[in-house]
Formats: sequence, structure tokens, C-alpha cells
Amino acid sequence: MKINMKNSLIKILAFVLITACDKGNDIEPDPLVSCSELASALIESDKVKIEAEITQAINDLNLSSQSEGLGHKERLEKLVEQIDKCPNLQVVNACYECIETNPVQTEIIINISDKSNIINRTIDLQVKDSKFIIVNVHD
Repeated sequence: MKINMKNSLIKILAFVLITACDKGNDIEPDPLVSCSELASALIESDKVKIEAEITQAINDLNLSSQSEGLGHKERLEKLVEQIDKCPNLQVVNACYECIETNPVQTEIIINISDKSNIINRTIDLQVKDSKFIIVNVHD
């Protein structure tokens, strides 16, 4: 009787260990965007901090995207995906080279949820020396 109980416990323990191991594969890599820092900067309209956060994400994205052979439009899409992963940030519009200036500009419009308010900010980008740079941040 003791042997059967011992075998049963070993089988149950083995089953639990095997099924628990599969859950570790669902871990996502760290986002390129610091959500709390970017949200705070956007709420405060702190252009210096916004530029620092977006520029850091863009630089990280440029490095990883260059190795993947992605173009500027695809890099913008990846940046938007990263921003959209933030719980209190939502990209409501992003368009590549849609602002017809000379040179053309790219625009990202972000809604920030702050308590009961929704704040809207627009980030204008352009490509210079094969990299995105921030041109302006406005309401």
C-alpha cells in the first residue's frame, strides 16, 4: 500500500512540474518604452522628457530594426506597438510621412489616461541620417 501511494505521489509531482514549466514561455521581453516615464512626461507636456523617452525607444528600435532589415515605416509600426503596450497610453493615429512639409514628417497622436481625464499629445518626427528624430511635440 505504501509503495502505491509513493508511486502516485511521484506521478502527481512529475505532472505538476511538467505542466508548470510551459507557463514560463509566455514571458514577453521588456518594452522599449518606459511607460510610466513617458506618460508622466506627456501629461506634464515636458518636451525634454518626452524627447528623451521617445528618442531612447527610437534608438533601441533603430539598432534592433537595422539588424532585422526593417524600413522606416516598419520601425514606426514597431514604435507604435511598443507605446500601445503601455496601460495608460493609446496611439489613436500614426501616419508615416503624412505631414507634407519639406522634408515630410511623420506623426503619432497619443491619448493618455490620467485618472478621469484623457489628454491628447501629438509627436512629429522626421527621418534624418536614416534615423527618426523628434521635430515637435504639441497638443
